[in-house]
Amino acid sequence: MAEVLYVWRRLRHPLTGSDSLTICWDRAGAQHFIEDRAHFREAESLWRRVVPAEVIEPVLQLQETARPESDAALRRFAQWLEPPLRSVYAAPRVLVIESIPKGAACGRMTMIVIPQFGACFISKRVESDHYEWRTMYFPRSLVNGLALFPESFAQTTIREIVETYTAAGTVLPDPDNPAHSVERRHEVDGAIRFIEPRVWGFESDRPGARWLGVPQDTHKEVTE
Repeated sequence: MAEVLYVWRRLRHPLTGSDSLTICWDRAGAQHFIEDRAHFREAESLWRRVVPAEVIEPVLQLQETARPESDAALRRFAQWLEPPLRSVYAAPRVLVIESIPKGAACGRMTMIVIPQFGACFISKRVESDHYEWRTMYFPRSLVNGLALFPESFAQTTIREIVETYTAAGTVLPDPDNPAHSVERRHEVDGAIRFIEPRVWGFESDRPGARWLGVPQDTHKEVTE
């Protein structure tokens, strides 16, 4: 079992509504995040724009995580993430999917949340109330420079996630419909469930509901 670097405790569980959710960030997850160029290195300018310099600069300098100073930098980053993560789970703007590795018979439940600074925060279930932090990334449209201001990062990310995971690009999927899935490089995502669809911008909670666009008060809503 990989060494745990940080634990977010007593988060609001999006499926039960209780404050029972625990997310652990271990060394393997941190290493994956740091070494993945598409998730981290190619987005250095974005991280610098949304995270205070004293928090993000030591992380940007890391080459590997098995050192005391590396652990300290990552824990400061995790502590900085605590308030935005708590607020987004409380909203909640959470996407729950069943991620099945290609060639496997079953997978694990994955949660994607989008804090106000627009990155996708991904965790996978270990037990019913216990998840492990896998990675966090800015969508490709942001990395390619299509968003100019940090205030628009969340809106851009929500739009990209909705277009990726909805049926026909704009229709709320039915999580019980096995025909609707999203194929990625290494996994197939199914049982796609947008928690609190109206918070995502859908007209109702009914499968088949149209997406009306990103809510106008997205930034204010998630930060308060």
